[in-house]
Amino acid sequence: VAHGGGEEALPGSGATLRDLLRSRSVVVSVGLYGLFGFAVIGYEECWSLWCMTKVELGGLGFSSGAIGLSLAISGAALLFINILVYPRVERRLGAIGTAFLFLFVAILFSVTTPTIAV
Repeated sequence: VAHGGGEEALPGSGATLRDLLRSRSVVVSVGLYGLFGFAVIGYEECWSLWCMTKVELGGLGFSSGAIGLSLAISGAALLFINILVYPRVERRLGAIGTAFLFLFVAILFSVTTPTIAV
């Protein structure tokens, strides 16, 4: 479907991709999503390094198997949360409220994780 200057309209809307990319809310949302993804990946990489570091150096001193088990447990927990918890919370709080709640929880876990070694 042609729209305006020969651009394709997005299905279900009168907006083109160019229109969306000019929207401040879309740009902010995509930027925050990228920033959050970057932080999560960094946290996951630091987790593995911290687990393998010797206790004398402030790490947890886990073996490769123990690191794998810890990652498997966290993956199972995330699967449980995504399938059972998230839909119920999203119905009650809405998308934005749920995003803020889970961001708060993520920040809380990030800040308190170093106390595990103490």
